[in-house]
Amino acid sequence: MNIKPSTLAITVVLTLGFFGLASSARTAGAAPQRPIGDTGLVVLGPNQVVRVTVSARVQAATVRFRQFEYAPSGINAGVKSWEISGQAQSDLVNLPPGSAASYDLPASTAVRATLTSDEPTVKVSAVVVDTNTGEVVSFVGGTDDGSSI
Repeated sequence: MNIKPSTLAITVVLTLGFFGLASSARTAGAAPQRPIGDTGLVVLGPNQVVRVTVSARVQAATVRFRQFEYAPSGINAGVKSWEISGQAQSDLVNLPPGSAASYDLPASTAVRATLTSDEPTVKVSAVVVDTNTGEVVSFVGGTDDGSSI
């Protein structure tokens, strides 16, 4: 099997980034942050952003949002490749039981959001929002156990 070096590099970066989330910063006395949700790559249209929302439900939770921006890196046999062009993460956010937080990824051609938490039962969802109208263009609901977006 012949794998392009750029494809291999993207795979390695994504894999290392994902596993790096599992060893995110700890706060004094807090449980470790674990990967809870991942939107995967979302290719956006004009005037669109991805909004990720998390709710603590019954247990208090500490969460961290992380964003990745992507740029096209080529097309081969009709398959478009993307590479990470930027990334950032939020500070740790403490959520009391029953509270929620949301994070808007800045407008870009293609983005990905991940979420880590010390509480695996948080509820996570993601929407694509038209920034001109505020209309929700697409919705991805999380599972009840918070395991994915």
